[in-house]
Amino acid sequence: KAYGHLSDDPEALVPTVLGDMTPVKPAPPAPRKPSSVTAPGWPFDAAEAAKRQTAAAAQLGAAAPAMTIELAPGVKLDLMLVPAGEFVMGDANGCDDELPLTKVAIARPFWMGKLEVTNQQYALFDALHDSGYISIYKKDHAERGERVNGPTQPVVRVSWQRSREFCRWLTERTGMKFDLPTEAQWEY
Repeated sequence: KAYGHLSDDPEALVPTVLGDMTPVKPAPPAPRKPSSVTAPGWPFDAAEAAKRQTAAAAQLGAAAPAMTIELAPGVKLDLMLVPAGEFVMGDANGCDDELPLTKVAIARPFWMGKLEVTNQQYALFDALHDSGYISIYKKDHAERGERVNGPTQPVVRVSWQRSREFCRWLTERTGMKFDLPTEAQWEY
């Protein structure tokens, strides 16, 4: 106190007056109304999906509803044909951002990667990209975590902008048009 001009006593017991501590419950969510949104033939099973894929491939003149593109010697990109159709987007039992249910039409068939883009495929576009590590909870400090740079592992830590640049690179390299799927295409 003499030299630091402190007036606080760190050991003092300060009386505290507590107010009302009754918890306030939020209002219950409004009951959801049953949805009457439907799409003809939706949902469908795997057998119907295969039938639709085969029909779409025939319409496009493709030999099969699957295609493999060689990006470099030994590096291939497998694509699957997604046929046109209508579906109900959303989930009546899901979170609020899955509502309202909406009937959506996919106007044209499109090709989509069968699997995630791998580190090996992405390295042809950006050889310096480092997917890095995924931390392991409560792991000792000798390891940084689990490596995710394996050639067949999905590429991670890629921004939306870089993903679009990768798609433009694929377009230039293959002559086919590549882009990221829309939300509707992804959900379908």
